[in-house]
Amino acid sequence: MKNSKRVPRRQGSNGAIRKLKRPPRDLQERANEPTTPRRLRRKKSPTSSLRHPGDYEAYETPRDNLYNPLPSTINQDEGRNDKIHLVWRMPPVICATKEDLNSFILHLGGCPTDQRGEHDLFSKLFNVAPYNGDSKELKIRSKPLAIGRQILTPPLFSGRLKFYRGSLPDQSGKIAVLITAHLSLNVNRALNHRRRELATRQPDAIFASSELVEKGLCGRDNLAPLSLSPGEHDAALSEYIKQVFAALNADVRRAARVADSAGSEGVCVSESTGTFSLRQVETCRDVGGAGFDAPQALEGLSPVLREYGGKSGWEGNEGAVRLFGNSAEELVVYAKTPQRLRLEIRHNPPKGKTPYTAETVDALIEKLDEFRQKAASKLNPILRAIEARQTRCRTGEGWDSY
Repeated sequence: MKNSKRVPRRQGSNGAIRKLKRPPRDLQERANEPTTPRRLRRKKSPTSSLRHPGDYEAYETPRDNLYNPLPSTINQDEGRNDKIHLVWRMPPVICATKEDLNSFILHLGGCPTDQRGEHDLFSKLFNVAPYNGDSKELKIRSKPLAIGRQILTPPLFSGRLKFYRGSLPDQSGKIAVLITAHLSLNVNRALNHRRRELATRQPDAIFASSELVEKGLCGRDNLAPLSLSPGEHDAALSEYIKQVFAALNADVRRAARVADSAGSEGVCVSESTGTFSLRQVETCRDVGGAGFDAPQALEGLSPVLREYGGKSGWEGNEGAVRLFGNSAEELVVYAKTPQRLRLEIRHNPPKGKTPYTAETVDALIEKLDEFRQKAASKLNPILRAIEARQTRCRTGEGWDSY
C-alpha cells in the first residue's frame, strides 16, 4: 500500500473529527509564481441597462482579435419574419347531435386506410381522426401522403386543432364547437421550398418541395435565399399566410358539407373570420455569402457580445450567444450555416394583450411588419455600440488599466 500524505486531524469538544488547516505557503514560493497580465477595461458608465448597450461596463478583448462582420445599422425592410407561433380562434361550428359532431371531426381528418378511394371526402392537411370521430384534437400531418400513384408532401406549417364543446343558450340541444388552431408558421422555410410558387401564387405553395433543399447546421430548413429583395419577402409573406388560413378554413367547411350530406341532422359553420393572437414571433437578419466563415465570425464576435450582457449557449448543435433585453425579447446570434450568420430577435408577447391580437389576416400581416420595425429599433443600438467600441479600440480612446 502506497504511503499517502494525510492532513492532521483533531478531535473537537463534541467528539467530531475535523481537519486542521494546512500551513500557508512560503512567501518566497508565492513570489516565484508567474503573474497574470493585467486586463484593460472601459471606464464605467454612471448607469447600466440592457436597453442601452453602450452603458455596460465592458472588459475589452485584445485589439489584435477584433473582428466585426456586422453592419452598423439594419433597416426594417432588411428584416425577415421567421417562425410565427399563433392561435386562431376559428368560426364556431353548430352540430345538431353528437353523431353529427363525430362525423364532422372524422371527415376533417385524413383519409382512413379502409377508404383510400375516397380521398376527396377527407383532409390532405391533417392526420387520420379516430374511426368514430370522437376526438378532442387533430394534428397537422408531418409525413408524405400517398394518393394513388401521387405522393403529396407535408404542409409547410405545423400545429393542431383543438375542439371545445358546449351547448347553445337557446335550450335547443344543439352542440356548439369552438375550434382553436395552434399553428407554427415559417416564412423563411416556405421561401426555401417554394420561392417560385409563392411569387406566382400557385395553389401548392404551402406544401414542401419534393426536391432536396438547403439545411442549416441545426438541421432545420428555414433558410430564405440571401438574394431575396424586401418586396419579394413581403409579397411571399402575404401569399403564404393567406394560403394557410384559406386552406384551413376550406377544410373545415368541406368537412361540414360532407357530414351534412351523410345523413346528419345539420352541421353549420359561422361566417365570421375569428381572431388571431400572436404568441411568439421571430425576426431575423442573415449576414454572409460565398466565402464567408460564419463560425469564425461568431467566435470573433462572442467576446464582444458578452461585454454587453451576452451569455454563451446552444442553438441546436451549434454555439450561440444570447442577449436578454427583457422577459419579452431576446437577441440570439448564431451560425445558421457555414456561410451564414443569423441575428435573431425573439418576441414573446404576453397572452391576451391587444397589440398582439388581430381580427383579420391583413391586420395580422400589419402586426408582423410592426415586429420587424421593433426588431430593428432594438438591434441597431447594439450594432452601433459594437461599431463604436471597435473604433475606440483602433484609436486607443476610452481605456484605463487596473
